[in-house]
Formats: sequence, structure tokens, C-alpha cells
Amino acid sequence: FFAGYVPESRRKTPWLLADLAGMGATLPDAANPFTGWSLAELVGAAYVSEGSMLGGKTVWHYLQQSPALQPVLEQARFYRGYGAETGAQWRAFTTFVTDVLPQLDPDEVVAGARRAFTLYRHLFASTRSATS
Repeated sequence: FFAGYVPESRRKTPWLLADLAGMGATLPDAANPFTGWSLAELVGAAYVSEGSMLGGKTVWHYLQQSPALQPVLEQARFYRGYGAETGAQWRAFTTFVTDVLPQLDPDEVVAGARRAFTLYRHLFASTRSATS
């Protein structure tokens, strides 16, 4: 089902882990938080993940403007996202969604996106607590 998404080329967890390690933090143990999610919910979660690359490009631009962050940004990876390939990756993702959406319940896709936002918010809060 996800072959058209080409998940191997879209993994972001290694980027996050490297960035957190570079700052002396670790990602809280979440095992596989997507276990038991339906295909529609996973498409919603993928939408959140791929959308983060679009927003990350903007965040990266602003982070680079801070002299205080320059030492951290030298090794930072996540906010660089797909770099010059961001637009092409987004278009490929929207093509994938367009192809699979007729097979899915759109309300369940939206519910998956909401669920992913909540999951990421909790993981982020856990990470912040672990580094405090």
C-alpha cells in the first residue's frame, strides 16, 4: 500500500535522533507509536510528517539568522529536511495521496492527522521534560 510513498526515502527519525544527540538529549522511548493504526490514519500521519518538511524549511531559514544557534546548526539535520528536493518530495506525496484516497475514508485520514499531531506534541513535551 505504501510503496508509492517510498517510505525508505522519507525517514526523519534518524535526523531527529542525531539532532537531539547533538544537543545532549534523547528521544523518549515510544516503541512504535503507530502500531495498530489503520491505513487511513497512517496516511494522515504521513501528511503531518511531510507537511513538517515544508514548515521546517521556513523554520530553518529563521534559525540560521540567530548567531547564538550557529554552533548547533552546523550539525543539525531535521530542519534542513529534504533541502532542494522539498517541493518535489511534497508533489510526489500529494500524488501518492491522490492515488490512494479513493480507497480510504477521508474522515479517518483527518482523524489520523489529528492523532499524529497529538502524539508529536506529547513526544515533544516528554523530550523537553527529559532535558530540563
